[in-house]
Amino acid sequence: MLNTEVVEITQSNGEATGIIGYRKGSRVEIKAHRVVLAAGALETPRILQNSGISEAGEGLSLDVFQATYGYTDNVGMKNEIILATYLDGLIEEKEMFTAPYMYLPFNIALNLEDKGPFKRSLYNIVRTYIKGMSIDTSKLLGLMTKIRDESTGKVMSDGGIHKALTETDKEKLEVAHEINKEILIASGVDPGTVFRTRYESGHPACTAAIGKVVDSNQETELDGLFVSDASVFPSPLGVPPILTIVALSKRLAGYLIV
Repeated sequence: MLNTEVVEITQSNGEATGIIGYRKGSRVEIKAHRVVLAAGALETPRILQNSGISEAGEGLSLDVFQATYGYTDNVGMKNEIILATYLDGLIEEKEMFTAPYMYLPFNIALNLEDKGPFKRSLYNIVRTYIKGMSIDTSKLLGLMTKIRDESTGKVMSDGGIHKALTETDKEKLEVAHEINKEILIASGVDPGTVFRTRYESGHPACTAAIGKVVDSNQETELDGLFVSDASVFPSPLGVPPILTIVALSKRLAGYLIV
């Protein structure tokens, strides 16, 4: 049923029997012999917790990254595709994913603000957008390096998220900045113009990990309840996860139809 917010998996005698959700404010219950939960690494653990699987939500990783920028005299990356190439050697050597990165001027302006949390409000958004309009990106080069951060975060049942970078994570990100800086300067960036952004992230994972919350067939302790999204990763990837998610989903589909 479309446009339904799922909040809980129904069960009987240790078996999943369907879902409970809300649609247009009304409670709905749908019966099912099998349930495949694929709400993402932030929402899947909440639903599992509401369904009595308390260990879900532990081990959150975010594929944290930091971007580095600098100005040249004659070339830039404006309108180029980000992450179009990457340095595969660093993935094996340092568990880092380094690639060209040029986001919208708004995001660059946001990252030039104080590195504390950004308070989302209409005033702050408009102010940052106007500041971004004044940034000349025509001669700006950027690189980002994503790390495999340690799985130390947690997703709470109320939607709250707790995630702090470890000292190991911070050391990796410092190395990442130096790698970015070295490449940019070798590409013609004026060393005096180099700046880094605040920490960012984009790929939450590991909150219902294989071997902890689900078994090797991606099934939970409730018979007939399966999970198929990045929450089942046993460890962070540190690289774009979409192909891995697709592969796990196809593998699960093959298991279910046997």
